[in-house]
Formats: sequence, structure tokens, C-alpha cells
Amino acid sequence: MDLNDLLPNGGIEALAGQLGIPPEQARRGAEALLPSVLGGMGNNSAALDTHVDALGGAELAHNVVGE
Repeated sequence: MDLNDLLPNGGIEALAGQLGIPPEQARRGAEALLPSVLGGMGNNSAALDTHVDALGGAELAHNVVGE
């Protein structure tokens, strides 16, 4: 699964702005966390979709990135 599949357009930039770090650093950090998140869900992208939907679906991503 690709990080871009999880975040809306501009998500990394919004995350970087909230953290006060360059976008490339935010991207590297998010990419480093992705395997752990997926591993915690049994590396099952369908489970990830289910969990994200249960937490608010697309609105969850917007809340996380401050849109």
C-alpha cells in the first residue's frame, strides 16, 4: 500500500506544516510508520479500510491533516 493511497492531496504538506518540519521529512516519517500500522493490522489493507471507515472514513484523514 502506498502512502498516497491513505492521505488526501496535500496531506503530507499539511502534516509538515502542523509539525513545523519540511514536507520531505514528514513524508519519510509517515512512510517509516506505514509498515508498523499495517503490521499491527495483520498487514491486511482491507482491515485498514475497515478501521479507517469506522473512525470516520475520509473525514478522519481531513481531521488528521487539518483540512
